[in-house]
Amino acid sequence: MKIILLILLLNLQIILASGGFDHGTITGKNKLQIDLTLNPFDMIKYGQTYIVLSYGISEKLDVHGYFSHTPSDNQFYYGLMKQFKQTTLLDLSTAIGLRHSLKQKDIFFPQFLYTIKLNNFNIGGSIVSVSDLINKQFYGLTYDIAFFFPLKKLTKYIPLSEKIELGIGAFRNL
Repeated sequence: MKIILLILLLNLQIILASGGFDHGTITGKNKLQIDLTLNPFDMIKYGQTYIVLSYGISEKLDVHGYFSHTPSDNQFYYGLMKQFKQTTLLDLSTAIGLRHSLKQKDIFFPQFLYTIKLNNFNIGGSIVSVSDLINKQFYGLTYDIAFFFPLKKLTKYIPLSEKIELGIGAFRNL
């Protein structure tokens, strides 16, 4: 029962957390990453509630996807992410993916993702080109930045977790 309460508490604490594509760090071979972003009761007009799953098919390649709910539409995304630089201070990745909704079908490419590793926290973000595949229209670039703070005390209470982070970020929506 304590574990369930702790998981619920953790999920309430990550209301401002980023989703899975706000950084350039790969999940890692045979590892699963789950990210959750909440917009309870659709409080933020342009916000969304979504869950992101990333699975490492190699040390440099992830398959990832998300399901998102917004007040006006539901959507899902799936794609591949490849890390091309990994150092003690910086991770860089690229990705390609498709987003589907009732209203549209988009391609996210190219994507540039980064993680800057600092002593007590990380800064991550992305720059993504978004195009409508049906109407062959370029929407533009979207970008985001987030600060990731490790929650080391909670990590030891959550089974099977390597790390838990609180992400606070902002993004430009198209």
